[in-house]
Amino acid sequence: MFTLQIHHNGEFTSTPGRRYLFGDTDWFDGVHCDIFSMGLLGEMLEDLGYTDRTLVFTHFKIPDESLDDGLLPLKSEEDVRRLVEYVPIFTQLELYIETGVLVVECEMMERMMKWHKEWHETSQPNKAGPIYDSDSDNGFPPTFCAGKMIANHSKRLSDEF
Repeated sequence: MFTLQIHHNGEFTSTPGRRYLFGDTDWFDGVHCDIFSMGLLGEMLEDLGYTDRTLVFTHFKIPDESLDDGLLPLKSEEDVRRLVEYVPIFTQLELYIETGVLVVECEMMERMMKWHKEWHETSQPNKAGPIYDSDSDNGFPPTFCAGKMIANHSKRLSDEF
């Protein structure tokens, strides 16, 4: 059994030094590893006032990790199994709820795209040109460069907020 500490109704700050501000914290004691599931988590979130119409993104914090490095998505039964693997060592686990804009996932995507760009630059010759690869001679439409698209999208999001 374990205690689930759920941080909700707040918002994340940006990295580095990410924090969760203006939120509430609720605890669910006596959660059994054997029966914990996405369905049970949904019932807990309903108890906290989140309905089926509320767009909710749930993140599990790896114990002893920072909010910068230790957040994992909690959106499948496989993610639930990964969470309960920590129970033999840690009896209190933390979840963080995001509604609306996905600050954490946007930043994770930016990090991944930065890594991909760095890897691509060191392992591929540089190509100048448009945001798509037009060297295709196989008859298929040119491939779109997701890195450029996401970089532009992330820039726009940061300008709005």
